[in-house]
Amino acid sequence: MVDRNLKNFEALGAKRLISTCAGCYRTYGELYPEHGRDTGMEVAHAVQYIDRLIAEGRLQFKADAKPVKVAYHDPCDLGRHMQVYDEPRRILEALPGVELVEFPKNRNLAACCGGGGGVKAFDNPLSQDIAVERVKEALSVGAEVITSACQSCKSNLNQGAALARKQKLGKVRVVDITELVVKRLA
Repeated sequence: MVDRNLKNFEALGAKRLISTCAGCYRTYGELYPEHGRDTGMEVAHAVQYIDRLIAEGRLQFKADAKPVKVAYHDPCDLGRHMQVYDEPRRILEALPGVELVEFPKNRNLAACCGGGGGVKAFDNPLSQDIAVERVKEALSVGAEVITSACQSCKSNLNQGAALARKQKLGKVRVVDITELVVKRLA
């Protein structure tokens, strides 16, 4: 599969690979080179690219966005494995109307959402329990929205949010960080 991917990238003449998936970013950015298989491209996660676009003044946002408290969930692959912590937070701080509130456990101490590492496939009830705990943490800091930069986290936290509503623990929306950016573009 690695050979096929590298041949496809070469055939496309791609110079940059931007991933919205934390696991794919880690695979192409760390695991391929670690096993002697360099992609020959700049590899970035979408949050790194968006952060760069904001810093360069290439993205403009609506000034009249509705205020919302947002908790950023650090995905395991993007955070602890790849040390990408500041870029998503800078993005959120640049978005009009967004107030970043931090989970009690964040950055390299962030708790897993329960959706990765095979947990969901191996023990779905445990995965859901972990997600509900993460949602409860977000609610404890006043978050109205949980955002992440990983679709697996988004999916599992959405299930946790639904269970939390069902258990009458509170309401919180779960969205990908790119969705927050797009909704606030001018």
